[in-house]
Amino acid sequence: MKYFYDCEFEDDGVAIIPISTGFIAEDGRTLYLVNKEYVDTFYNVEAYYWKDLAAVGTTWLTENVMSKIPSDDPDRVPYEEWGDIIVNYLSHDGKYQSRKEIELWGYYAAYDHVCLAQVFGSMISLPEIVPMFTHEIMQIRNGQEWPERNCKPVPEHHALCDAIYQQKIYEHWSNGQ
Repeated sequence: MKYFYDCEFEDDGVAIIPISTGFIAEDGRTLYLVNKEYVDTFYNVEAYYWKDLAAVGTTWLTENVMSKIPSDDPDRVPYEEWGDIIVNYLSHDGKYQSRKEIELWGYYAAYDHVCLAQVFGSMISLPEIVPMFTHEIMQIRNGQEWPERNCKPVPEHHALCDAIYQQKIYEHWSNGQ
């Protein structure tokens, strides 16, 4: 099963602080999670601490990511609960048992994979269902044109919308259209 995903995060060169993640499976199932603690502290103008490091909340992050996450977003989930939710989603409620049955795909996905992996702790702690790497969509481009992206229903820097667009890119480029 192919899964296309994206993570929105704060990156200060020391830490990758998760804000949201979105997945779409090739069978159409979606998953969208927003880091409840990060969003709550952002909108309450409080400091959010990630592993004893204070989040900064840059202007770019505010304008491009947080502007797409309302303070009352129903997809806000405590970060500690993300692991079980992601495992259940990737396994399709137990249908898949091994990372050998799963392909993760992303766009410039190196940081996204680290953001995903750290949900479970160290890389060696990844559950058996979570692949140890993410396939990179840019590796299949071969000079092909970008598919159209209608930014109104699919805003850039919204993790689920970006994942949906990445699936569209993959399908467009792998069919050579």
